[in-house]
Amino acid sequence: MWRLIALSIAAPRRALVVVLVIASAVSTGALHLHFDFSPQQVYGGQHEAVAFSEEHKRLFRYEDSIAFIVLESVDDRSLIRAEVLHWMKKLSDHASRLAGVMDVTSLVTLEAPRLNLRQRELQWTPLVPERRFDDGVWLQRRLKHMPLLNDLLISEDRSLALTLVSLDPTGRDIDTTRQRINALRDVLNRLGAPEGARVVLSGVPAIRVDVVRSLVSDQLIMTPLSAALFIGITLLMYRSWRVTAVALMSVVAATGLTLGIMGWCDLTFSILSNVVPVLVMIIGAANCVHIIGRLQTMLVVTKLPVDECVRRVMKEMSRTCFLTLATTAIGFGSLLMARSEMLQLLAVQSVIGMMCNYVCLMLVLAPGLTLTVDHSVRTDRTSDASKNETRPTWFWDRTARFVCNHAGVIVAVHLMAAAAAVASAMNLRVNSYMFETYEPDHPVVEVAQSLNEKMSGLISLEVQLLADQQDRWFSADMVASCDRIRRELRQDNRITFTRDYVELLSAFDERVLADDRQIVESGLRRVQRNLSRIDRPEIMSAFLANEQPKARIMLRVRDIGSSRFQELFARVEEVLQHELPDDVEFQLTGDAWLHTVCMDQFVRDLFYSLLAASGIIFVMIGLLFRSVGTGLVSAAPNLFPLIMTLGYMYLRDYELTAGNVIVFAISLGIAVDDTIHFLARYHEESKRDTVTPIVIAEALRSSGRAIFLTSLLVVSGLSVLVFSDFLPTRRFGELTAITMLAALPGDVILLPALLSLRRVRRST
Repeated sequence: MWRLIALSIAAPRRALVVVLVIASAVSTGALHLHFDFSPQQVYGGQHEAVAFSEEHKRLFRYEDSIAFIVLESVDDRSLIRAEVLHWMKKLSDHASRLAGVMDVTSLVTLEAPRLNLRQRELQWTPLVPERRFDDGVWLQRRLKHMPLLNDLLISEDRSLALTLVSLDPTGRDIDTTRQRINALRDVLNRLGAPEGARVVLSGVPAIRVDVVRSLVSDQLIMTPLSAALFIGITLLMYRSWRVTAVALMSVVAATGLTLGIMGWCDLTFSILSNVVPVLVMIIGAANCVHIIGRLQTMLVVTKLPVDECVRRVMKEMSRTCFLTLATTAIGFGSLLMARSEMLQLLAVQSVIGMMCNYVCLMLVLAPGLTLTVDHSVRTDRTSDASKNETRPTWFWDRTARFVCNHAGVIVAVHLMAAAAAVASAMNLRVNSYMFETYEPDHPVVEVAQSLNEKMSGLISLEVQLLADQQDRWFSADMVASCDRIRRELRQDNRITFTRDYVELLSAFDERVLADDRQIVESGLRRVQRNLSRIDRPEIMSAFLANEQPKARIMLRVRDIGSSRFQELFARVEEVLQHELPDDVEFQLTGDAWLHTVCMDQFVRDLFYSLLAASGIIFVMIGLLFRSVGTGLVSAAPNLFPLIMTLGYMYLRDYELTAGNVIVFAISLGIAVDDTIHFLARYHEESKRDTVTPIVIAEALRSSGRAIFLTSLLVVSGLSVLVFSDFLPTRRFGELTAITMLAALPGDVILLPALLSLRRVRRST
């Protein structure tokens, strides 16, 4: 790398053109970026529960391939009226003809089996025939005698109705899903909504498409904003369009290279990747500040030619920047230890970003500065730089004296603050919500709340039952067990809906729900005879597996968070163990179960990653400066901001969600950069002087201003994340900014105090 840097400084124009052309060519890969988000991404690669869930869906039904068309009354009128039912019929007819649609289920499409005594076979007739759409009295009476539809397709107050569109689960990739959801939207746009009602498209496929749309929108807003903010801050710092342009070229080239490589390598851009472009820009910008600041100092104190100054600065800073970006990459790379494929992908993308940053800092900034800092600019800039260097001298001198004279007190104060933060953080708990991606007033969340309150809900909790043989499900004691389980679970207000195979059997013969055992057995025998005549065996496949002696109990639950989900699961398991016959086994699965199991492991993996990253980073610092003590001392100012962020989370009443915990692994890698820059200057000054206050003062003079400016730059750069559509992205920006603000006193006060105490201890 040093040879390439030297060549670029020797022939700056050619080098800059070649590097920028290559960067532009690679950056075109960003046009091929693959945006996606799905539950499979989050949970993939983590737990055996994922494999079991996929097998359960294959046996029964792919709930995550069902689009919900929600029709809601807005004028308090019942939806059971002719114009609404005719609209639902048109919707079903149009939707069923779309490519990839396997089935459309609504009030107007359901059919019931009816025994034809003459032909001795079952015939299927509509539950709500079209000729009866205008007969309001008959419709109300009909729905009263169809309790299975209540809370599943129509709410009890008749203000909410669902049309379920089952999409082919073999085409769950985002491009196919987007085409199908857009086709459904086109149908809804053509039909409009019935008078006095509104229509919302929801369900996992629709939410996936909405998330991907928001990801693209975020990048189109946040990346240009971040670049504009960088230009403004850089202009204020250096008051030079040429220096700003060079720094901007380096940062933009690094971001373009990162996105281009992601596109060419087909690395999926997920909801976690949303922060990568902004982070690449602000981390690259922070390193630009240190390099340009060091060059300004050298231009002031030496009379060497500009290219020689650039050469010396780049030789010195190439090692320091390599270490800072390497430690940042380690912070990100530690996510590879997690079992989540999405976290591993974020780690790979972020490491690529740090590599691209280093290449652009060395091969764009070096020749660019050589070209822009000519003799006249040098005269003007060095004059300004001289003023800037002399003005804060007294400040850094006094800071150094204060730190050295009160080092013990400073360390004690930081320890007490950290202890208070740790004590408050003990009350934080791991609790991740299913819909934490959005704010409570987002349409997706509002629809989910409406479905929870008035209908079955969106969040599934499934129970898979396993027996020795298929006939076991038609025994009276098994039916009685299901009845008791149903009654117990419906008393729990955390559960919004229950449905089991027995209730479905009751559509063929209501006697299976009777209390008398003999009546139940008689009803079950009749049901078995009727089922043997059915030419549509899939009618039961959603609750009784065709291939194996397995049955399904379907539950819907409120979004109460992973911590409270665990309490609910314990209750459900207790009921199942108590009520099921000894020869019937069970296993929980479904979205709520999968979310809780995998998110809990997700958060734990992140903490293990943080510990691993901390160890590697501080060992690297110790090896670089050839001092175990330096490695240990560097840990304190970098762990301190993380601890303070935990305290801030407690004050803000935040919980330890997956999105919040990622902050710590990433922030560690960013915060340690300023520590490394200060230590590098401290060790250089230690070779020239042995008086501790003087050494610390000189180190602060050289790096203190850059540390302040980079902290300002990082915090300001992260502020653009508030424009994201996603709550975790905004929360990430907030918590990372708090971490960086807490790292600032750690680097300019706590770290010098620790170095002072260590130097005094060694001298004694």
